[in-house]
Amino acid sequence: MKLANVKHIAIFNTAFLGDITLSLFLCKKIKDISPNTRITFITTKEASTIIDLSENVDNVLVFDKRNQHKKISKVMQFAKELNNLNIDCFISTHKSFRSGLLLYAIKATKICFNDANLSAFAQYRVPYRLYLHEVKRQLSLLLPFSEFQEIDFDNYNFPNLKLNAESNKLKQTICIAPGSVWKTKRWTASGFAIVIDYFAPNYRICLIGGKDESVLSNDIENLTKDKFENLVGQLSFKETIELISNSSMMLSNDSAPTHFASITNTKTLTIYGPTSPKFGFAPIANNSSTISLNLPCSPCHHHGLNTCPIKHHNCMEKLQAAEVIAKMEQLLLQQT
Repeated sequence: MKLANVKHIAIFNTAFLGDITLSLFLCKKIKDISPNTRITFITTKEASTIIDLSENVDNVLVFDKRNQHKKISKVMQFAKELNNLNIDCFISTHKSFRSGLLLYAIKATKICFNDANLSAFAQYRVPYRLYLHEVKRQLSLLLPFSEFQEIDFDNYNFPNLKLNAESNKLKQTICIAPGSVWKTKRWTASGFAIVIDYFAPNYRICLIGGKDESVLSNDIENLTKDKFENLVGQLSFKETIELISNSSMMLSNDSAPTHFASITNTKTLTIYGPTSPKFGFAPIANNSSTISLNLPCSPCHHHGLNTCPIKHHNCMEKLQAAEVIAKMEQLLLQQT
């Protein structure tokens, strides 16, 4: 296939929020090569507000896999509606059963990973490589197009986003995201508090995260009062991403805010414990890095767990704030 001859591509991704966010690099690559190709992005209601920030996406559709589109009949109805949009190519980055049903029902040329559910219904099946970065992994779904016989990880551009560019007043800001869906991926409240105490005299410190992470942020607040702005649960995704984009740095666990910083090219330090950057979700903004203790027992899970499988959680409990601070100082000195 030749991408320039494709008038309308639909991209389907209803995975975790961070995975979906990184799909914006895929959209950017398509538009860089074929700016006249229309992109319809199909995702969750939660992620739709993030995808809608992209200038590289023409249309955003919500696939409500937990409610409206939970039943097979509703998935089939959704497929029928997609077929009415005259889509030439359907790219599925997701591997679930419902995404497989769409591979079966969509009439367009279909591309997916070779281990996806019902992948036999796709004309093109691309090998899923566990140890590629997720950005490169998703870019590999373009290999069926003649323009992409080789995918160079170093040859990508950051997405074009509809954000309000603030002045440099916020550049002396450090964003900290202490939460994660998985409890074992969270560094300690005491560790974050020590980092805040260290940088607070010279930086505006902003804690960010979802409403369900308010208990964690309150624990940090009890350890270091009046040293930071507790914005956990107060910002929309757009406001969060705008704040990150105008900040000096992001400190995050292995969670979605790492990828918010990646799409805005904000330098990032990501803390790893039960997971590993080798799984493909390390920060890719310029001058970013990772930190972990690299214990023999980790990584213990691809996504993380709610409890440590060997009951000690040393991968996070033993990581010292001094090590994190030293790494942050090193990154802050580097020119963006």
